[in-house]
This record gives sequence, C-alpha cells and structure tokens, in this order.
Amino acid sequence: MSKIVRAERFELVDRSGNLRGLLALSPAGAPGLGLYGGDGKLRALLSLGSDGSVGLTLGDGGAVRAELELDGDSAVTLRLLDRYGKPRAALGFTADGSPVLSLADWTSQTRAGLAVRPDGSPALSLHGPDGTVRLLVALGPDAEPSLSLHDKTERFRAFVALEPNGSPHVTLFDRTRRVTWSAPQDVPGTASGGTDA
Repeated sequence: MSKIVRAERFELVDRSGNLRGLLALSPAGAPGLGLYGGDGKLRALLSLGSDGSVGLTLGDGGAVRAELELDGDSAVTLRLLDRYGKPRAALGFTADGSPVLSLADWTSQTRAGLAVRPDGSPALSLHGPDGTVRLLVALGPDAEPSLSLHDKTERFRAFVALEPNGSPHVTLFDRTRRVTWSAPQDVPGTASGGTDA
C-alpha cells in the first residue's frame, strides 16, 4: 500500500462539514495553507510566492490584523493593522540590513520612525500629517546627540548638536539652507542635511 497521497487540493472539515483548513495551489501554482474559524471566515493564511517569498497573514474574521513577510531577498517585515485593516505599525529591515520601526496614523500615513543605521547609531524621526519629516533626533557614530528641525517641505531649518568633545552648537537656516545665525560662529555656511529614521 502506498504511503503517499498526492493531490492539488486538500480540505479539512469539522463534524458539520464546515471548512476549517485548506491546502491548495493558487491559480499561479503557488502553495497556500488557510485556516478557518467556526464561522467560515479565514483567520490565518500561510503562502509561498513564485519568487520564493513567504507570507503569514492573521485576521480576526473581519479584517487582516497582522502580516509577516519574508521576501525573495530575505528581507523580513512585520505589519500590524487596526480593526479596519489599515496598516498602523511596521517592523522590518532596510536594504542595507538596518532595523526600522514605523508608526502610522489612522490614514496609514507614517508619523514616527525609529531606526538603527549601519554604523550602529540610532535615529528617531517625527512626521507631519503628509508624511514629511519635521523633527529628527539622532546619535552619531561617537554617540554625539543632535536635533534637527525641518519645515513643511523638509528643508533643514534648525540644528542643535554636541560635538564628540562635548562642545555644543546651534545653527539656524533660511529657506535656501543658508546660515542665518549660529553659535559658536565658526559653523559652516550651508547645511549638511539630515537623514530621517
């Protein structure tokens, strides 16, 4: 007797005949495993994409609430969604392998971000309603702290920092990123710009 069962679709049902599990291939030939609640609604889905990506989706029976994805480039992303299925938080890695946490408002617009850069220095960014970076707090490679303020177009307008030797400096910029005031006075005349988290 053969110990191997082969098929393109397997259904798991309860005593009442309700579908509770499904192992099948998508129209594109990608395998997927779905688990269903007693109400017949999909609660969990494990899928494999044609590009080698792997995804796990969790729902409450009405909306998707969490998504875990490993893409074809081995980048991992975890997304958390609200009761309406809108993404509100994401934890993942950038292309250079840096970890990033982003938080969004009810419109799914990013409002805050936290990252650790390739050199190990952390950065926190706060965003306006349109997603533009308005404030950036960061530590440099030598743990020197800095604070930068940006206008609605993300232009660099103010910068406060401590040098590695502990010396503070403050610089203000106009809309063209030229220095309008600084203390001490030996700060360069143009902004170096900031990097959001």
